[in-house]
Amino acid sequence: MIQLFNATFYKLKKEKIFILVILMSFGLALFEVYRYRTHGIITIDRIATEYMAIYFGIVMAFFVTIFVGKEYTEGGIRNKIIWGSKRSHIYLTNLMISIFVRITC
Repeated sequence: MIQLFNATFYKLKKEKIFILVILMSFGLALFEVYRYRTHGIITIDRIATEYMAIYFGIVMAFFVTIFVGKEYTEGGIRNKIIWGSKRSHIYLTNLMISIFVRITC
Protein backbone atom coordinates (compact mmCIF):
# COMPACT_ATOMS: atom_id res chain seq x y z
CA MET A 1 0.00 0.00 0.00
CA ILE A 2 2.97 2.30 0.57
CA GLN A 3 3.88 1.88 -3.09
CA LEU A 4 0.37 2.98 -4.05
CA PHE A 5 0.77 6.12 -1.94
CA ASN A 6 4.15 6.87 -3.48
CA ALA A 7 2.84 6.40 -7.01
CA THR A 8 -0.23 8.51 -6.36
CA PHE A 9 1.74 11.31 -4.71
CA TYR A 10 4.13 11.31 -7.66
CA LYS A 11 1.16 11.53 -10.02
CA LEU A 12 -0.35 14.29 -7.87
CA LYS A 13 2.87 16.28 -7.97
CA LYS A 14 2.85 16.19 -11.77
CA GLU A 15 -0.87 16.99 -12.06
CA LYS A 16 -1.54 20.48 -13.41
CA ILE A 17 -4.99 20.59 -11.86
CA PHE A 18 -3.48 20.29 -8.37
CA ILE A 19 -1.20 23.25 -9.03
CA LEU A 20 -4.19 25.18 -10.39
CA VAL A 21 -6.23 24.41 -7.25
CA ILE A 22 -3.41 25.61 -5.01
CA LEU A 23 -3.02 28.83 -7.01
CA MET A 24 -6.78 29.42 -6.92
CA SER A 25 -6.81 28.94 -3.14
CA PHE A 26 -3.92 31.34 -2.72
CA GLY A 27 -5.59 33.91 -4.96
CA LEU A 28 -8.90 33.63 -3.13
CA ALA A 29 -7.14 34.05 0.22
CA LEU A 30 -5.39 37.19 -1.00
CA PHE A 31 -8.67 38.55 -2.38
CA GLU A 32 -10.45 37.92 0.93
CA VAL A 33 -7.69 39.62 2.90
CA TYR A 34 -7.79 42.63 0.58
CA ARG A 35 -11.58 42.84 0.64
CA TYR A 36 -11.87 42.62 4.42
CA ARG A 37 -8.98 44.96 4.92
CA THR A 38 -10.75 47.70 3.00
CA HIS A 39 -14.27 46.92 4.26
CA GLY A 40 -13.87 45.91 7.86
CA ILE A 41 -12.26 43.67 10.39
CA ILE A 42 -10.93 40.32 9.25
CA THR A 43 -12.45 37.50 11.27
CA ILE A 44 -12.08 33.82 10.60
CA ASP A 45 -15.77 33.09 11.05
CA ARG A 46 -16.75 35.66 8.40
CA ILE A 47 -14.33 34.19 5.89
CA ALA A 48 -15.27 30.60 6.68
CA THR A 49 -19.00 31.13 6.54
CA GLU A 50 -19.19 33.35 3.48
CA TYR A 51 -17.03 31.84 0.78
CA MET A 52 -14.55 29.26 1.93
CA ALA A 53 -17.00 26.45 2.64
CA ILE A 54 -18.66 26.82 -0.74
CA TYR A 55 -15.32 27.23 -2.51
CA PHE A 56 -13.78 24.15 -0.93
CA GLY A 57 -16.80 22.01 -1.71
CA ILE A 58 -16.79 23.00 -5.37
CA VAL A 59 -13.03 22.70 -5.72
CA MET A 60 -12.91 19.27 -4.10
CA ALA A 61 -15.75 17.99 -6.26
CA PHE A 62 -13.94 19.28 -9.35
CA PHE A 63 -10.54 17.92 -8.28
CA VAL A 64 -11.71 14.46 -7.27
CA THR A 65 -13.74 14.10 -10.44
CA ILE A 66 -10.79 14.98 -12.64
CA PHE A 67 -8.00 13.26 -10.67
CA VAL A 68 -9.71 9.99 -9.78
CA GLY A 69 -11.85 9.87 -12.92
CA LYS A 70 -8.77 10.09 -15.10
CA GLU A 71 -7.42 6.98 -13.40
CA TYR A 72 -10.56 5.05 -14.30
CA THR A 73 -10.74 6.21 -17.92
CA GLU A 74 -7.06 5.67 -18.67
CA GLY A 75 -7.05 2.17 -17.20
CA GLY A 76 -4.90 2.90 -14.17
CA ILE A 77 -7.16 0.90 -11.85
CA ARG A 78 -6.92 -2.14 -14.08
CA ASN A 79 -3.12 -1.86 -14.17
CA LYS A 80 -2.93 -1.56 -10.39
CA ILE A 81 -5.14 -4.63 -9.95
CA ILE A 82 -3.03 -6.61 -12.42
CA TRP A 83 0.05 -5.43 -10.51
CA GLY A 84 -1.39 -7.10 -7.41
CA SER A 85 -3.09 -4.36 -5.41
CA LYS A 86 -6.46 -4.87 -3.79
CA ARG A 87 -9.37 -2.68 -4.78
CA SER A 88 -9.88 -1.62 -1.19
CA HIS A 89 -6.27 -0.39 -1.01
CA ILE A 90 -6.69 1.55 -4.24
CA TYR A 91 -9.89 3.21 -3.03
CA LEU A 92 -8.37 3.96 0.38
CA THR A 93 -5.34 5.52 -1.30
CA ASN A 94 -7.59 7.73 -3.44
CA LEU A 95 -9.54 8.76 -0.34
CA MET A 96 -6.36 9.64 1.55
CA ILE A 97 -5.05 11.67 -1.37
CA SER A 98 -8.35 13.54 -1.58
CA ILE A 99 -8.18 14.31 2.14
CA PHE A 100 -4.58 15.47 1.72
CA VAL A 101 -5.58 17.82 -1.10
CA ARG A 102 -8.46 19.17 0.99
CA ILE A 103 -6.12 19.92 3.87
CA THR A 104 -3.46 21.57 1.72
CA CYS A 105 -5.83 23.77 -0.25
